[in-house]
Amino acid sequence: KEQELREFCRTNPYVLHFIQQIGDCKIELELEVKDFDQYNSVVDQMRQKFKKYIRNIEVIVIKKQRFKGVPFDIGYIEH
Repeated sequence: KEQELREFCRTNPYVLHFIQQIGDCKIELELEVKDFDQYNSVVDQMRQKFKKYIRNIEVIVIKKQRFKGVPFDIGYIEH
């Protein structure tokens, strides 16, 4: 089943990284999705296909933000 999971991740366009670890969390995946619905769709597919092997899922959400310019002028200070 591990090879099937690797293949699932390799062919899924939303999975960026598959990291195999030592310890309680054996596998870490990095996904890039447009919204939470898309994330749930990927996780639901994995849960359905690999339900005997997935005990729990922990999530960390990283929101990418972009700024146009600096909101204030830093300027140069002479001492």
